Amino acid sequence: MIGEHVGMNDVRGAFLTAARAAVELIGRKDVGDRWHDPSVLEGLTIGALACHLGRGILTPHWYLDMPEPEPPAVDAATYFARFAESTADAAIDVAIRSRSEEMATAGWARLYLDVDRANDTLAKRLETEPVDKLVPAMGLALRVDEYLKTRIVELVVHLDDLARSLAVAPPNLAGAKDIAINLLVETAAVRHGRDAVLHALARRELDDVDALRVL
Repeated sequence: MIGEHVGMNDVRGAFLTAARAAVELIGRKDVGDRWHDPSVLEGLTIGALACHLGRGILTPHWYLDMPEPEPPAVDAATYFARFAESTADAAIDVAIRSRSEEMATAGWARLYLDVDRANDTLAKRLETEPVDKLVPAMGLALRVDEYLKTRIVELVVHLDDLARSLAVAPPNLAGAKDIAINLLVETAAVRHGRDAVLHALARRELDDVDALRVL
């Protein structure tokens, strides 16, 4: 039904749980204290990594207010397959790192305030956002819940990166991690085919394309 509202489904709930965990981790004092220290990701400071993590919350907050793109909509796996291909370009990687470092110049308190406010707004907004709402991303159109799946991947992956950078335990987030794993496997199948993914999972000697490496 056009304009149907979905309420708080599993994807939205998992996204908000992961987003709240990200806000809490970003809000730790040791993140601010070690803002300029190297992170576990080569070329990124802890501050820049925290900013990259924070974009997993900020981009849905921003994009939901942007004009809706024209259909057709793609699913999350198709989006990530396109993104995975583009990240092979070193210039894309440099741009991501540069953007994160630029965000980090505003400092820890600014980031924490922005992500905390964005998360509070999203918690209310996702209660009523229509299921057919289209979100623009990387020149593609995605339904809102498909886009949130991609943000769940970003959140759980970079929550782990930031936790390891701080030498603290990452949050559990079992539901969000299940969604992320399922999406990444489906993305691998879109990129390489299901036989390649099956070989990577069960016959590694036949995995000649590193099929499960998506990001």
